[in-house]
Amino acid sequence: MKTHRLVLLPLCMLMGCDREAPVTKGNMMTLSSLYDFETLPGRVHKLHQRATDSSGSVVHEVNAEFDRQGCIIAFAMDSDLSGRVHLKRQAAQLTGDENGEAVVYELNQQCEIESKFNLAKKQRTRFRYNEQGWLVESIPEYAGVRYRYAYDDTGLQLSVIGSAENRTIEEIHYTWPQKAARPADYTMNIKTPEGESTISMRCEYQKKIPVACDIVRQPGANSAGVTLKATLETTFY
Repeated sequence: MKTHRLVLLPLCMLMGCDREAPVTKGNMMTLSSLYDFETLPGRVHKLHQRATDSSGSVVHEVNAEFDRQGCIIAFAMDSDLSGRVHLKRQAAQLTGDENGEAVVYELNQQCEIESKFNLAKKQRTRFRYNEQGWLVESIPEYAGVRYRYAYDDTGLQLSVIGSAENRTIEEIHYTWPQKAARPADYTMNIKTPEGESTISMRCEYQKKIPVACDIVRQPGANSAGVTLKATLETTFY
């Protein structure tokens, strides 16, 4: 989670819900950290998520398809806030374009994304996972920074810490007021050299799966909040 655009941020893994878990969640977690959408529990087949502004205009939209093992098949993002991305899996690679530039993702045998390579800019980002298959570190090699991800024992995200040259450049901490009953409702506190901000999300649910959410960003103590309304449509195997 490198950025804090006011969209569907990658905030919760929801590992403890009722639906049977797939073999891997690693690629969904990694893609959500790059492209700002909600990860979901269980054997997700297709997801469609979009966010609208106060005028009702769609400002961020994501479509993704996964196989029965949880491995990504295709991904598309069309966003005024985050850009345009189209990807398809071919053997052990996820290939396509990002804002008009060719990109290649390398997948391991568990279908975890090991690296992202931008062919035009010759830039590589590497990813690491823990034994549970949860993303624990992303390293944009060209930027000289790394991001570390921490979770509770159910897979809910607790923090993201960005560092460069042995100093912290970014801190994100999450709190979950009702994580058992409402696992996508959260408050996220963000601290950077430019200042502090808060993002909160409150959702409507069907069987613990979020289907509609209000996302509010408070840029600072004396700034007016900005609200987006999000819808999340999900089909399962």
